[in-house]
Parts: sequence; C-alpha cells; structure tokens
Amino acid sequence: MLSKVSCQLKIEFKHNLLPSILASFIMIGIAYFIFGLGKLDGNSQAMVIERFLPFPGIFSIVTLFYTEHQSPIKDILRMRQSKLELIYLLRFTLRLIIWSIISYIYISLLTEGQSLSELIVFLLHSLSIGIFIGIIGLFLFSCTNNISIAFLCSVGLMLAQWFLPKNKPSLLKLFTMPNISINRIFLIFAFSLVLLVLSIIIWKRKNID
Repeated sequence: MLSKVSCQLKIEFKHNLLPSILASFIMIGIAYFIFGLGKLDGNSQAMVIERFLPFPGIFSIVTLFYTEHQSPIKDILRMRQSKLELIYLLRFTLRLIIWSIISYIYISLLTEGQSLSELIVFLLHSLSIGIFIGIIGLFLFSCTNNISIAFLCSVGLMLAQWFLPKNKPSLLKLFTMPNISINRIFLIFAFSLVLLVLSIIIWKRKNID
C-alpha cells in the first residue's frame, strides 16, 4: 500500500503538479504587483485573501480529473484496474498542501505582526472559498466532461461574489472579511468534501467503469 502511494506521489510531482504551482505563483505575482508586500490595511488584506489567493485552488481542483480525461490514459487505467479513488484523493491532498503552504507564506508577509491564530483563520477562510468554488466546477466537469463549462462556471461564481451586497447576509456570500465564522468555514469544508466524493463517483462510473 505504501509503495503504491509513494509511486503515485512521484507521478504527481513529475507530471501533474507543476501547473497548480505555477497558478499559485501567477496569482501571487498579480497580487504583489497590485498591493506589494508589508502590512496592509484591512480592506487590502481582504482583497488579497478572498479575491486573489483562492484562484489557484479553483484551477487545481477543477482540473483534478483532466489527466484521465484523455482516452489513452483511461484505457491504461482500465487495464491496470487502478484505484481511482486513491489517485484522486492523493492528488487533491497534495495540491491542497502545496497551495496552503504558498498561501500561508504570502498571507504571513501581508499581515506581519498578527498572531498565528489569526493567520490560520485567514488561511482557512481563503482555502474554503477556493475549495468550494473549485469543487462546484469539478462536479460540473464530472457531469458534462466539458472543462470549459466547468471553468466558466467556477470563475463566473467567483466573480459574482464581487457584486453581492456587502451588508446583507447570504448563504452564497463567500467574501465576509473581517467577519469570519469558523463554524461556517468548516461547514463549507464538509459540504465540499461530500461534493468531492460524489464527483469522483460520477466521474468514475461515466468514464472508467
């Protein structure tokens, strides 16, 4: 079991991880160009944490199945009877860890002087936005096999957040800083996990089985 996990991790690092890492650095580069580094005011922090840093996660998650979307690779997986659930959970976890590390480092540079607990709350808030919107796109991709539709819906949902009224509570409202609810963050994580499992099941049954 450990050897299979190790082998799959090597494959991910060699073939599938680079685009996700590049997406993170591109978005951080854009944020750096606009906001710079050093301690920012509350509004600028919210802009970076809620509106820029989630984008790499959206890209990483929506493309979770894309490697196996190519027909020859699917045929190989059928012949090997590979455990797709394991592959996707490992891939998701690895991308989440890399994205989290990069985001945490950048958030700590933007909010210097704040406590570790505050940094972690900011990180979880940013991750919850990216994971939720990314999982929505992944679910659509699993249902439609159309990566363009998945990306358009995820990016559209993200951009729609910019125009929701700030002072009116809404279940669809993801930009909530400075009022961050830990309970709401974990509720979003739980919902996203359920939708991830459902997406894997739908994708496997439609495309591999």
